[in-house]
Order: sequence, then structure tokens, then C-alpha cells
Amino acid sequence: MALSITMATLDTIISPILTPSLTQLFAGQLIPIEFWSIFLNIIYIVFIPLFLGVFLQWKFSHTVNRVKPYTSILSQLALFLIIVSVISSAQSSLEENLHLLPLIGFAVFLQVAIPMFGGYYLSKLFNVGEAAARSILFQTGICNTALAATLALEHVSSLAAVPAVVNMVINLTLGAIMSNYFAKKKAVLVPV
Repeated sequence: MALSITMATLDTIISPILTPSLTQLFAGQLIPIEFWSIFLNIIYIVFIPLFLGVFLQWKFSHTVNRVKPYTSILSQLALFLIIVSVISSAQSSLEENLHLLPLIGFAVFLQVAIPMFGGYYLSKLFNVGEAAARSILFQTGICNTALAATLALEHVSSLAAVPAVVNMVINLTLGAIMSNYFAKKKAVLVPV
């Protein structure tokens, strides 16, 4: 758990700088990328809600505990709204490029599966404990595709957000499969 929280924290801290920088480096030659606009969007979408949540948990923990049972369904609803928004915005482009969806699905599957299983098996190769290897599997395989879809929709185009939505579906599916697999596996976990 400590390793997972540390990796997620570091990921969150470096994302406002690294995401726009890498987007500008790799996609900036093909499409115009505004570093500060993406930077501020990440601050608005990730940091402000995160710090607001920490503040509310700290100051109003009793009230927050009453809302916690509903956060799972609320996050599912938010993901559903993002998917519907992206798909409806990209409907005409999707109709024109429907033949590309299997290719996008396959590419996205590889983009999720290779880091996920690579992280796990490299961890095992270097004699990392089972619990840490599982944390690395989820941290390297599961990414914030809702953020990717939102940024693509706002800064590139509705069609550019479609791979992020496909990624969201594959991320959640593979993540659930691996979570169920590990829940059934009888391996003894060594604390990290």
C-alpha cells in the first residue's frame, strides 16, 4: 500500500509539468500544443479537487464519511458522462473512421497490457515482493484516461479523445480481471 501511494503521489506531482512537456515534444510537431493551457487544466482537473478532498476530509471528516459510500457510484457516473461526451462529440468522425476502431483497440490493448505485465514480471525478476509487484502492475498499467480524454477533447479534437475512451474501457477491464485473479490466487503476500 505504501509503495502504491508513493507512486501515485509522485505521478500526481510531476504530471502538470511532464504531461504538457511530453505532449508538446511528441505531438507538437503535428498539432499546436499550448503548454500553459494544458498545465492549468491539469491543475484544475487534478490538483484542486485533490486538495479540496484532502481539506474536506481533514476539516469535515464526519460529513465526508456519510458521503463515502456513494463515491464509487458517483465516480462511475462521472466516467460514463466523459465517455458519452467524447463519443457524442466525435460521432461524425467515428462514422467516417469506423474501420479504424479495431486497430485502435488493439494498439490501446498493447499500450495497457505491455506496461502492466512488464512491470509485474520485471519486479518479480528483480526479486521484488509479491505485494510490491502487484502495486507496480497496477501503477504502470492503469492510467488516468478520463484526464487524457478531457485534455484531448479540449486541446486537440473529439476524434483524438476516442483512443482515451477505448483506453478507459480496456484499463478498467484488465484492471478488474487482474484484481479478481489476485483475489483468487492463494499466494502469501510479503509486506513492502
